Amino acid sequence: SHLRIPDYFGLMAGATVTNNGKRGSGWITDTRNLGNALEMANKTDFSKHDFAAFCLGINDWIQGAQIGSLDNPGKTGGSITEGTVVANMIACIEKVRSENPSCRIVVYSPYISWGQCSDGGDYTANTLYGDETTNYALGALNKAGYTLQDLIDVIDQVCRYYGIRHVPLSKSSVCTKENVKDIMIDGLHPSREIRPALAEEMLANIDIPTDTFDRI
Repeated sequence: SHLRIPDYFGLMAGATVTNNGKRGSGWITDTRNLGNALEMANKTDFSKHDFAAFCLGINDWIQGAQIGSLDNPGKTGGSITEGTVVANMIACIEKVRSENPSCRIVVYSPYISWGQCSDGGDYTANTLYGDETTNYALGALNKAGYTLQDLIDVIDQVCRYYGIRHVPLSKSSVCTKENVKDIMIDGLHPSREIRPALAEEMLANIDIPTDTFDRI
């Protein structure tokens, strides 16, 4: 009975949102057997899409996925031990462009987060999602030894290389360090009430005329 952020995004853009826009876990991570970004991109025919948004949370960082780099992207893959963020990211971008060069692509990187790792996962013994001392996860190290900001920076480098719009949601004016504990109700996920405002901000930051969208 409650709309998700992609639904609000589509309503505000006046476009149809495909089901692929409502599920996913990360460039690499698939926590619910619904597919990671690459698997979902491979299942999608972008020839009929006007807009492709890759909106990533912190699952890759939590799981300690290998990042890779532009100089050494590594291999694509559907598991933490198999692929890298950069390799899967590049594969997603090139899949879209090979099928539809006119399809606009925007990448959203994670929001800040707070709280403790509470699901028993083998992550760290200390605060993972962050607090004031870790700049709300941006400065926290995961089990692979890199911070959330490190991951965001690599995503930005790939986007710059391909000339793709990158919107770092860590700089959101809706979800801020002052209100993150109210907005991210469990440390990670936004409350239902804030979803329209978050979707509006995401749409406003893409720098693309939305009146050209039919399918996103």
